[in-house]
Parts: sequence; structure tokens; C-alpha cells
Amino acid sequence: YVPLRHVEWGANMNNASICAYGFGTAITAPAQFNGMDRLGSAQYLSRLGLALGGQEDLAAGKEAWLKDAKWQELRRYVEDSFVVQDWFELFVAQNLALDGLMFPLLFKRVDDHLTTTAGPTVAMLTRFQAEYYADASKWVDATIKTAAAESAE
Repeated sequence: YVPLRHVEWGANMNNASICAYGFGTAITAPAQFNGMDRLGSAQYLSRLGLALGGQEDLAAGKEAWLKDAKWQELRRYVEDSFVVQDWFELFVAQNLALDGLMFPLLFKRVDDHLTTTAGPTVAMLTRFQAEYYADASKWVDATIKTAAAESAE
């Protein structure tokens, strides 16, 4: 989980961009709250690494994020999202596509597997992410539904 703190920091940056360039409080205010939740999530994942390991685990997580082949496609996606200029495209790329795949996989299926095989410790430490996603997806789904109803394109 430790390398995922970089994904969460990227989500914070992306939602700050959506807040900066989006139109209307119905978009910008929740994007700002969402971004701050993601910064909190990055901090939770850092603390998870510290609680279950130590400072060296944070350094190893950063090294894995930067160099380990299994993280490079996700890293590329996150870094490519930083240059998306259209706020709605970024909204879809971050909050619908990436989060819609990542959260159910990592904070539901992986947590369930870890709980079954090793006990509930990790699931307790990632509870924030699971609860966050349940709430945030309501806003994302409603925004996508509204956009789809306004324009066939």
C-alpha cells in the first residue's frame, strides 16, 4: 500500500486543478473537499507504512514507485493526468476511471483477502479509504449523470 500514497497525492493535485478550473460551486467545492480527503489518505498510507514498518519502508515505497516495473503503468497514468488541461476530462480520468477501478480492488478485495489470511489490522488502518470511496462515488456518479443528461456528446 505504501506506494499508493503517491497516487493519493496525485489525486489531491488533480482535484485541486478541477477546483481551480471547474465551473460553478457544485463542481469546485466538492473537488476541493475531495482533494483534501485524498491528501489525508496519502497521510494515512504513510502512517500505515510507519506503523507496520518504519521510515525505511516509506523510502522503499518511494523507490518502488519510481523504479519497480509493476508500478510504472499506474505511475505513468498519474503523471500523465497532471497535464490534462480540460477540467471535466480530468474529473473523468481521476474520479471516475482511476478511482472506480482502484478503490474497489485495493480497499475492498485486497483488504478482504488480507483480513481472511492475516487478520483485520490492515483493514482497520485503511477504513478511511473504504468509507471515503462510498461517499465520494455518490458525488462522482451524480456529476456524470447530470453531464450525460445535459449533452449527448
